[in-house]
Amino acid sequence: MIASDTDSLTTVSETFKFTIGYVSVTEGIELPTQYVLDQNFPNPFYPSTTLRYGLPEDASVSMVIYDIRGNTVRTMDSGSQVAGWYEHIWNGKTTEGQAIGTGIYFARIVAGSYTEVVKLVYLK
Repeated sequence: MIASDTDSLTTVSETFKFTIGYVSVTEGIELPTQYVLDQNFPNPFYPSTTLRYGLPEDASVSMVIYDIRGNTVRTMDSGSQVAGWYEHIWNGKTTEGQAIGTGIYFARIVAGSYTEVVKLVYLK
């Protein structure tokens, strides 16, 4: 079913609701039952990779990318977030916009009392 008016266009199906003209997308996706940080994909990656995590409840979240020496390369997320699934695409650049070199990197998430780290491999 498609309905439209002067302010927005909405498409509704059994699984998805998309609203164009507003920042609103509703999908039939369940909330995670526990905190989770999935392995990035693809891995190894070039030029970008996707990082996905889930929050079973509202939490203060910090997701940071580190190099092999423990230096901060990029902060992907920082702040309070509502429960749900989150996905970030990292383009292999530092916070300053510099391209990273081939090597091993780590993505670390801290959400409430949950902490997890995954290894990222960047190959040119």
